[in-house]
Amino acid sequence: MKRKSSKAASDQAELDPELLALIKTTPGGGLSRDILDNAFWRGDHEPDDAWVAALDQLDRLGDKRPLTTLLRSDFKMTPKVRLYLADLVERGVRSPRGHPRVPAYTLSAADAMLLQARDRARAYVENGLLVKDAIAQAAREFELDESKVANALRGKRGSLRRRLKNL
Repeated sequence: MKRKSSKAASDQAELDPELLALIKTTPGGGLSRDILDNAFWRGDHEPDDAWVAALDQLDRLGDKRPLTTLLRSDFKMTPKVRLYLADLVERGVRSPRGHPRVPAYTLSAADAMLLQARDRARAYVENGLLVKDAIAQAAREFELDESKVANALRGKRGSLRRRLKNL
């Protein structure tokens, strides 16, 4: 085991005990990658810290959860944050792999067709057709499975019900 030189021991004795404790408990060498730890140009505890951290998570790691959580909350959005979000939109967000999600403000083509078939089946029923026959007719017209149209008509099609609730 190495012994500390008397010079090193005397240097530690001169340090403030709180500073010494901070040095021992804080990771050295810039281990933190958090934007708020490394952004020397920002002041401490700015009102938009949560937004900056969330945008950094999206840009750096592709993790959109912190940003979507903030957007859905009633956390204050400052004018700076609006500029940051506009910048994000202008730069574009990397699209995820696979089939892109349908925007929250619209219906997928499949849901739109199913909704039309459901409405057509309702109209047939209102005009005196039996429910079973109305479902079959609407399914044929839109080239859909009868069970899907029947479930949509009865309100048992969860994906369509959730989408309509959010529109």
